[in-house]
Amino acid sequence: EKKRLEEKQRAARKNRSKSEEDWRTRWFHQGPNPYNGAQDWIYSGSYWDRNYFNLPDIY
Repeated sequence: EKKRLEEKQRAARKNRSKSEEDWRTRWFHQGPNPYNGAQDWIYSGSYWDRNYFNLPDIY
């Protein structure tokens, strides 16, 4: 099962790069950390909305 899952995820990534589709993170964005000012990944706050529409089929 692990191998099948990894192969499917690799294929999805390969297809995405062929189509030149711009990949973006869904629940994080890069920005300054509010505690130390360093560039970091900041939680966007939308994970718990449970809006799973248009998720890629990687499983």
